[in-house]
Amino acid sequence: MGDIYSDEELRRMGDVNGDGIIDMKDVGIMRVAVGSTPASPNWNPDCDLNGDGKVDIADFTRATGNYGKVSTKYFTKRLTFSVPAPIIFGAILTVLSR
Repeated sequence: MGDIYSDEELRRMGDVNGDGIIDMKDVGIMRVAVGSTPASPNWNPDCDLNGDGKVDIADFTRATGNYGKVSTKYFTKRLTFSVPAPIIFGAILTVLSR
C-alpha cells in the first residue's frame, strides 16, 4: 500500500464524500459538480478542491490524479475486525490450561 494521509489532507486531494478513499464515488460526485459556482444548483463546495470558488477541470484533475489514495480512517477501518467473545474466551482457556 502507498502513503496514508490524514482525513483532512485526503479531503483536499479529492475524497469529496469523506469515506477515506478517493474512488469512483468521488469521481461521480465531482462529475456532477464540474462547471459549477456557488450560484449554481449543482454546486458542491466539497468539490472545489483548490478553493477558487468554482469546480472546474483543475479540481477534477486533482481528484482523478489522486485516485486510490486512502486516509487513516479508511486504513484503520480495514484493519478493524471483531472476534466473538466465546472464541476469545475459549482461546484464553486453552492457553491457561497448558
